[in-house]
Amino acid sequence: MSGKTNHPVPAATPPVEVYSDSAELANWTPSEGAPAATGPNMQRYLSALGRFKWLILFLTAIGGGAGYVATKFVDPEYEVESNITLDLGSSVGGGQNGPIQDGRSLDESSWSDLLRSYSVIDPVVMKHQLYLEPDNEADSLLFQDFNVNPGLIGGDYTLKVDGKFWHLLINGSIPRDSGVLGDSIGLRRGFAWAPSPQALSRVTSSSFSIVTPREASRKLY
Repeated sequence: MSGKTNHPVPAATPPVEVYSDSAELANWTPSEGAPAATGPNMQRYLSALGRFKWLILFLTAIGGGAGYVATKFVDPEYEVESNITLDLGSSVGGGQNGPIQDGRSLDESSWSDLLRSYSVIDPVVMKHQLYLEPDNEADSLLFQDFNVNPGLIGGDYTLKVDGKFWHLLINGSIPRDSGVLGDSIGLRRGFAWAPSPQALSRVTSSSFSIVTPREASRKLY
């Protein structure tokens, strides 16, 4: 009778390596380094400008034209101008030279500068209404009391009278103001003018040109 003999069998190697907390992690290094930082690509910008150059020129022309047209509808608020005269002459007798000196009269150039100064010319322009020019001299009585306020807007105007109403046009066709006979005319345009209904009843249409008093003063130089 024979008996069976049991032989020990060695354990198979596990297919998966058991992870141990005490095991050291392997050092991993990428095969390639990070890409180097590069600056702006000017060639791409120039290429984009070349592709859209006509669109850029078109929008620039449209914007410039729109800005120019818009300035035609903006009324100027004020204008400032001044003259400065410097006297660089040497002192005489220890005193300072000035426009008027003791014992001496104004020289030829000083008289010319004085007469051309705005402090002398502007009052003359205002007194004689040199800023106003009616197209028809027969309408001069209508503008007898015409004055201007600061902020005057010059141009070519036409006043039309229709029954009990008046209408102020610019360039002969563009309406700018209207009202009842006896009201102030062109107050929003810088006019200080309120002719009587009797004076307006004698005219149906009157055209006139007006400039600022300072422009009229320059014409007298």
